[in-house]
Amino acid sequence: MTVNKYHILECFALTNFLLCSATFGATSQGHGTDVMQEKCAKHFQETLRVLQPTIVVIQTITHGDAIRGAFDSNTPVPGGTGTNSVATYEGGRCVVVSLAHPSSPKYFWGDLSRGPNRQYLWNTVIPALQDARARIVRREL
Repeated sequence: MTVNKYHILECFALTNFLLCSATFGATSQGHGTDVMQEKCAKHFQETLRVLQPTIVVIQTITHGDAIRGAFDSNTPVPGGTGTNSVATYEGGRCVVVSLAHPSSPKYFWGDLSRGPNRQYLWNTVIPALQDARARIVRREL
């Protein structure tokens, strides 16, 4: 049996839905406008077409609708863990997983040195990603 070995950095791409920056007031948190989301959706669709991902992880809960709307179709997975859905885009299909951003103050789970919200990590993040992977392995797309 031949086993292909890949480094994790050869197996994923990290990209931003919003390709520009917005800051309002004295906060460092950028909040994209509706116009920004509409214009960047076209670039996101091209990114999907080029990369042809099988799993897309959306790191936001509040603006997930704009991202999910960039797909040709997006159907919730019956009995799926977390907020998984199956989506189509020009050239392919993928499982979409919506999770809170790792640095979200409410769901904070990303920085192990600062004591992550292990409950969200263990009860939401890990099961949702395992479910997405299992769907790909079982070829449920």
